Amino acid sequence: MDKLTQEMITRRNEIVDQLHSGMEMIESAQDEVNRKIETLNNAIKIYNGSLDKADKFADEIVGEIEGYIANKSEGWKEENGDKYESWATEWSSINLQPVDDVSLVGMEDLDHATELSGLPQNPEG
Repeated sequence: MDKLTQEMITRRNEIVDQLHSGMEMIESAQDEVNRKIETLNNAIKIYNGSLDKADKFADEIVGEIEGYIANKSEGWKEENGDKYESWATEWSSINLQPVDDVSLVGMEDLDHATELSGLPQNPEG
């Protein structure tokens, strides 16, 4: 074979067109997914704001419990201190760490159609 036949060139061009069409579908779907991810990240931001409030509230409760214990007599502390300390520990050990954002979707360079259409049609280039 000295060069690509017209039929081969036509087939290659059809495949290139399919690759371009497929790439457009991928890019469109990727854009749609990224819009949804941005919506999700906005919801996560709001949720994390509530988590911050919950964390401050838990700290406040722990402070109140500790203040309550501190104002009690030694006898009371010996009798009731352990359960109040445990209560404070439960409040202070709750996991209220923020939720991480979700990364946007990125695709590798989809330049297959350009590469295929740029291949030489004959050994001369």
